[in-house]
Amino acid sequence: FAYIPAFALWSAAVVAHLALMGWFTARFISHFKLHEVFPTYFICYVGIVVASVTSPTFGMEAVGHLLFWFGFACYVVLLGLVTYRYMKHEIPESARPLFCIYTAPMSLSLVGYLATAPQPNLVFVLAMLVLAQVLFAVVLSRLPVLLRLRFYPSYAAMTFPFVITATALGQGTAFFRANGVALPFAFDVVFYVEVALATIMVAYVLAHYLRFFFRRIEQPQSVAVLKENAQIARFSENFDN
Repeated sequence: FAYIPAFALWSAAVVAHLALMGWFTARFISHFKLHEVFPTYFICYVGIVVASVTSPTFGMEAVGHLLFWFGFACYVVLLGLVTYRYMKHEIPESARPLFCIYTAPMSLSLVGYLATAPQPNLVFVLAMLVLAQVLFAVVLSRLPVLLRLRFYPSYAAMTFPFVITATALGQGTAFFRANGVALPFAFDVVFYVEVALATIMVAYVLAHYLRFFFRRIEQPQSVAVLKENAQIARFSENFDN
């Protein structure tokens, strides 16, 4: 309905994401500190593969495929770096839900590859699909612990990663069947389970955000503000004395 404005918006988004990469690299990578590394690094660098997923809409598959390889190369480096950080340093409680992001990059890469590759390689697709599901299983093993945490904005990590994982499984299954590979019905069962789980998690996180939002409307002063006011009051009292 509005192709030119849509293409302009898409192009601007791609450029903005590349600019974000440049700023992030200058701000954090050039002043690298291992304890500051989190799975959110995947979003900055591998997140550009979203442009690969959407590129066919504008006939930009060639650009999308280039962005896929760039994002995938970043992912290979970051997977080792982020994992090493988890092994060496404790994760603050407020950042622990970010672990769920682990399941997103490989699944996103698979969807981006299938969207842009002229002739997708079956072995490569199989490897990505298997690794995506393995990483998803690892995240699921930690999910019960993460759900026992109190609400943090990092709960957002429980939304898109689950959705893109289910999407990757669905598209990967469709790809193999389109190429004559007979997959058992069990793949469909797993796909529907992942879709159901993704739906539940998105609804769960949305409910927590709404609850948080309306509580702040009813009680606009946060705990941090109240503590700051108390500190100022104590300082004034000591100064007067």
